[in-house]
Amino acid sequence: MGAFHLNFTAHLTESGMPTTMRLHAFVLLFLFAAGLHAEPVALISDEEKLALQEEIRITKARASALNEEAERVFKETETACYKKFLVSDCLDQAREAHRNSLREARAVESKGKTLERELKMRDFATHRVKLEEDAKRKDAEAAERAEKNRLAQEAAEKRVAEKAGK
Repeated sequence: MGAFHLNFTAHLTESGMPTTMRLHAFVLLFLFAAGLHAEPVALISDEEKLALQEEIRITKARASALNEEAERVFKETETACYKKFLVSDCLDQAREAHRNSLREARAVESKGKTLERELKMRDFATHRVKLEEDAKRKDAEAAERAEKNRLAQEAAEKRVAEKAGK
């Protein structure tokens, strides 16, 4: 593999390609190779889309509620800590609990974002398939019209030829 890299680099250098172009060529090659192994995206029906949108809305609302709850609990705990004798220890525990609550909220928010990405990819794939189907249908219709026009043209030429032959 090292020899390939050296030969590849040497070949690009000998061709007079600047370093940035070599880097871009390598990145494009990598992205192309990565794209070859991508899994196909499942299509989405209207019902699935609505259900997924509702799940995303619920997940976002839950993440927001968790964030608000974490902030509220931290403020209450912080206020209560100042009434205690060991303020520093209490504040440290409150901050740790706050971090844990925020971590949980971020995990829920991350799930929501993952669902949004899935929805967008599936919706795009569905739209692309519909466009391809429409294009095929339109091509078939155009070919059918062209064939009808060709037959009509031949019939007209035949009639003209018959009239000229009389």
